[in-house]
Amino acid sequence: MIKKKVMVIDDDEKAVVDIASMLEKEGYTTAAFTSASAALQTLEAVGDVDLILTDIHIPGLDGTQVLKYALEMKRPVPVIVFTGYGEPGQATSSVSPSAEKNSPSG
Repeated sequence: MIKKKVMVIDDDEKAVVDIASMLEKEGYTTAAFTSASAALQTLEAVGDVDLILTDIHIPGLDGTQVLKYALEMKRPVPVIVFTGYGEPGQATSSVSPSAEKNSPSG
């Protein structure tokens, strides 16, 4: 069975380690980053990722820029944008007014 590869991006190092660890326990291969620019450089070089999980609030390049880049790739990569702050739905509304919402108030 081929393991799915998930890229995890969050400026909170503990969150990145925890999320990656949880995914690995479920059988996924992970690549964890605390910098969106480093993650995108790796994505550009390797390009072999099945899913990107990214915080929307990251210093420098943020989750919206990660999403735009992933969708413009030759083989677009699905992206899940999350946030630990703000109002429910803030992450999806700041990404796209038509983004599918999956939040506690959604």
